[in-house]
Amino acid sequence: MKKNGLLLIALGQFIVCQGSIVSLASSKSARRWTPSEKTQNLFHGNFRHGKFLSIRGGSSIHISNVTEILTNTTTLVQKADTDNSTNNAAKEDESGRSSLMLSPESASTNATVTKKPIISLTPLLISNFLALLSVMTTALSPTPILIDRFGSQKATSILSSLSSLAAVIEICVSPVLGAILDSWGRKPAMILSIASISIINGIVSRNASPVAVSIAKLLVTISLPQFFVAGSAITADLLASSPQKMGSFMGIQMVLMQIGFIVGISIAGKISGSPQLAYTLSSAFALLSLFVITFGQQETLASTARVPFDTSTAVRKILQAPASAARLVAGRRGGKVRLLAFLLVLQTLPQQRGDIFQVYARDVWGLEADSFAAFVKLVGGAGLLSSLLSSILIGKMGIKNFTTISILSSLCFPLGSCISFRTGLIGVLIGFLASSQSLGVQAELVVQAGKYDGANQGELAGERASLLALTRVVGPLIYGGIFFAGSKVRIPQLMFAFDCALAIIALRISSYILW
Repeated sequence: MKKNGLLLIALGQFIVCQGSIVSLASSKSARRWTPSEKTQNLFHGNFRHGKFLSIRGGSSIHISNVTEILTNTTTLVQKADTDNSTNNAAKEDESGRSSLMLSPESASTNATVTKKPIISLTPLLISNFLALLSVMTTALSPTPILIDRFGSQKATSILSSLSSLAAVIEICVSPVLGAILDSWGRKPAMILSIASISIINGIVSRNASPVAVSIAKLLVTISLPQFFVAGSAITADLLASSPQKMGSFMGIQMVLMQIGFIVGISIAGKISGSPQLAYTLSSAFALLSLFVITFGQQETLASTARVPFDTSTAVRKILQAPASAARLVAGRRGGKVRLLAFLLVLQTLPQQRGDIFQVYARDVWGLEADSFAAFVKLVGGAGLLSSLLSSILIGKMGIKNFTTISILSSLCFPLGSCISFRTGLIGVLIGFLASSQSLGVQAELVVQAGKYDGANQGELAGERASLLALTRVVGPLIYGGIFFAGSKVRIPQLMFAFDCALAIIALRISSYILW
């Protein structure tokens, strides 16, 4: 058998490489076919390596689970097609003699199929982990520095203004970012944004004054969302066809980001007295993320799918940025997309308490930086558990049921916090799924809006970022105003009552959506 195989390989090399007419002796007249140059090169490569590879015409690889997405495989392994091999391999005729018959149809099909590499999302996951680790390392530094210098009330006003200003700038930048993502690709935006964070925090590590810290907070708050927007475009390029697969992947992504969150806030709590060290470590983590995304992640936007960048159009989009922020809610993509976008806004607003909540924890609950860090770690641990289970639950329960349960879970923490700090802690543990409540909504939004936008996932990612940035504009202002109003009437817990109202409205809207 081995000798026959070697003989067949040698014979194939001679016939194909010499460009001869493929016709071997047989009791029946053989079809005469002269292979094209492209076909000769294909079969020459296969015979030269001592193998005959049959490739199914028009075959493609479909991602069936998240584990397959995360592999580092960079080449496709094509299975031999039994029927094709029967037509193309040596066949025994009635007299026992062999004949190698190549049909023109199969040869032309084989010649046109090209190998499509599998793009791994592992570098994206690692870079996201490192980016969040970098930012969380300095998360506790600005607030005590500003409070010590200006007092609680003025520090709260400064922090709210910085967050809102960063969000306004993000709204203006996001439409242009969408055009850049569709024109230059996804990686350049990720590289530029994470490099900016590394440079900015590296500068502040030399001088952690209130002014420098405030400027760094503003610039980092602008840069970080652009990093994740570009990353979400990479994810959408590969998984936009299936909301459940995207939801499962986002669950795994959230797990790693929650780990980065917990580790980063732990570091921040331990070095809260040394902001210079915090900013130095933050810069180093961002640099590692830059290295991973630069040399590890492949570009997902094909050169043939890129849209030329138009400067005049970019300027017009900046002027139309406020409308872009509300385009998903009031745009052309249908009622379901509008409801999903509004639901996402309701789920995101409580996350914009941010620095206001840190001031609340210090003034009302009496938590200093290290105690607050321990509380945030507990919240992060609950979020980690939520992320671990969400990818499983979405697949088992479906997006609608998972979203309903997670919205109900989001009521536990604000209801508990209205009573006391301890009951708030219990609420965090009972309602641990709350941190993942938007996973299914975002996945469904990408899929439904993508039906209208086709392959322009960069534009859609820009609009989604603008919408979320709008919540970062109004969120700190709303919660800052509610906190001050509640403090004056001695009901500082008023902002938690507002959270409960948002959750009830979100639950009602979710019941109207035809998932």
